[in-house]
Amino acid sequence: MKKYISTIFACLLPLSIYAQDIPASNGGTDKVDSLTQVVNELSSKVQKVEDDARNEAIWNKRKKYFQIGYINQTLTHQDVPGLEWKSDFGVSLAMGKTFYLHKKPLFDMLKFGLDATWFDVSYAKYSQPIGWEEPSDPSNIEEGEADFDLGAHQAEIGLGIGPSITVNPIDHLKLSGYFHFRPSGSILVLNDEVNASYVSNFAFGGAVSYKVISFGVESCWGKAKYNSFSVDDAALDNPGTENLNPNDVLIKGENRMKTKSVRFYLTFRF
Repeated sequence: MKKYISTIFACLLPLSIYAQDIPASNGGTDKVDSLTQVVNELSSKVQKVEDDARNEAIWNKRKKYFQIGYINQTLTHQDVPGLEWKSDFGVSLAMGKTFYLHKKPLFDMLKFGLDATWFDVSYAKYSQPIGWEEPSDPSNIEEGEADFDLGAHQAEIGLGIGPSITVNPIDHLKLSGYFHFRPSGSILVLNDEVNASYVSNFAFGGAVSYKVISFGVESCWGKAKYNSFSVDDAALDNPGTENLNPNDVLIKGENRMKTKSVRFYLTFRF
């Protein structure tokens, strides 16, 4: 494109100089004005083509994203003071798209958008809280048997939506910030107890991008009342368990939990 533009101006420049040397009596003034108008129109068209090409490369080709993240997460029991689980590690996957709310960037560098995450999946493994142990079944202690322990895990799957702002200060470098509402389904395993609930999560964060690659960090939080289920070992040990109704061996309850996490992520935009 630049070679094409340079060639055009190289051809027009001698003509412009020649036209300026033509006496006015020979219609030189009219020719100069006409040539100047042609040059201005051509320059305007070339500038528009360059702006459109830049806008296509920086904004239109970088709307979709695939994200891989590492999570540092904390789970807090709201009804038991001081009872808190901290993650040993956590991972996440997300995919979505940014819809910009206006075609041309404001001040040639800023766009407001709406992020839509088609799915967001996360998993965290927790270590047991310091100084706290799951109560043991006395009958198992007498018989020398250990309680069934699955450890502490949390998995969530959801989607997200929220506003974003993106600034393109130079070249293909972009800085972005966002706030997302992230409704999710959550499964929580605590030793031999399984908990399930819907959670309204909220997240805000920011990222630095250059072409395809983006690095970011976000903070996320949410709380919910979980329905809990566990197996009554005593009921299973009684005679005639083959005739038991599932409701007879399930212990049901509720746990109010709060989750807070920090996510560091790598994003590929395409």
